[in-house]
Amino acid sequence: RRPVAAADGRATSRTTVNGGNGPTLNANAKAQAHDGGTFSRSQTKTQVKAGEAVSSRTRTMTHRPGSAPVRSTTSTGTR
Repeated sequence: RRPVAAADGRATSRTTVNGGNGPTLNANAKAQAHDGGTFSRSQTKTQVKAGEAVSSRTRTMTHRPGSAPVRSTTSTGTR
């Protein structure tokens, strides 16, 4: 079972979107939550190339005191 953070703790998130070189759009989203010693964190990077491809990578990490962190990475892409 994965730890759950911020039920009564703190949570923050932010998102930025930038134009890249040529017809490219880059987006970054980060979120984190913690409740005492238990915390969760995620980061997503997305790139959209007009008429060509969309790619995205999400990295997550959760941690509960006394146990090892649980990490995962998910990547997707289309052409």
